[in-house]
Amino acid sequence: MKKTLLISAMFAAACITGAASAQSAYYTGAGVGQSESRFTSSATIQDTGTSYTAYLGHDYTKNFGAEVGYSRFFYVQTKTLGVQQEAVTVQGTAHLAIAKNVTIFAKGGVAYSRNVDSKGGASDAFAPVAAVGIDYALTSVMSIRAEQQYIHKFADLRNNVSNTSIGLKLAF
Repeated sequence: MKKTLLISAMFAAACITGAASAQSAYYTGAGVGQSESRFTSSATIQDTGTSYTAYLGHDYTKNFGAEVGYSRFFYVQTKTLGVQQEAVTVQGTAHLAIAKNVTIFAKGGVAYSRNVDSKGGASDAFAPVAAVGIDYALTSVMSIRAEQQYIHKFADLRNNVSNTSIGLKLAF
């Protein structure tokens, strides 16, 4: 897992820094939210809880960029075991200013998702990820971000994860 996370992070850093231009801006942020996991097997298990996210991004142009992120979702408890869920994401971003301080965005890419259960078992896989959200600029370098993210077939299981979060974004 650590080796795959390191390779994913190095790839994302190369993508983010590879096409820098004079107009581009780097940013970072973190958020907290509510995630929902829905397992579908012989019975459907659905659970929700607190999630944490962190990300680093780069805007290549006024409307397009790339972002790498990490999300730690809540601990899912079923009748027989508990499962911790987490994901590293690499996504392309598209954003559009709709007012002086308001920008909407959409993201799409790939997530390296991982489940670790309380019995020591683990599953991981690459999965598609998509997100939409809105940024409200408080200052020229600080924004509040609200986002809805969805990961399909999380950790190669019949498990979908959605995450709603709010956080702070800082440009540098």
